[in-house]
Amino acid sequence: MGTQKIEIGDIFEVPTAIGNAYIQYMAEVDQTTLIRLLPGVYHEPVDLEKLAQQKERYICFVPLGIALRRKYIRKVGFSEVKKFKVPKYFKDVEKVCGVFKGWEITNIQNNEWRLVKKLTKKQKEYPPSGIWGIEFLIDRIEKNWNPETWEDEYTEQES
Repeated sequence: MGTQKIEIGDIFEVPTAIGNAYIQYMAEVDQTTLIRLLPGVYHEPVDLEKLAQQKERYICFVPLGIALRRKYIRKVGFSEVKKFKVPKYFKDVEKVCGVFKGWEITNIQNNEWRLVKKLTKKQKEYPPSGIWGIEFLIDRIEKNWNPETWEDEYTEQES
């Protein structure tokens, strides 16, 4: 059986321990697929077109081809991607020997980055950087992880 072709706009079902989540392929950046995690986790069939019109929980990079080949996900639909712009900036935690040092803000257009100790209101909105394996994405879905409260995980440690 050949490799299943994926296209921008494809929607995939992601089975998790708490129900089915859905992701949509939004763009390819440097040979890596950028997805958006659609809202909710479901136990019943869902109207994918209606779901795709809703605001995503967050976007991140996930190797869809590998996840599909390993049968972690399955293609279940398509919704045309309109007016999606790949964000210029992404953020990640910078730790040294397990100790939080700050936030790495990356400009993916020129691969420049800088370290900041505290995120501005705008930086809090930046999506997470790095490429997440599908197992990591599933874990974050099951834990109801949210990038808007991500900073709280580290500011609480400093208190």
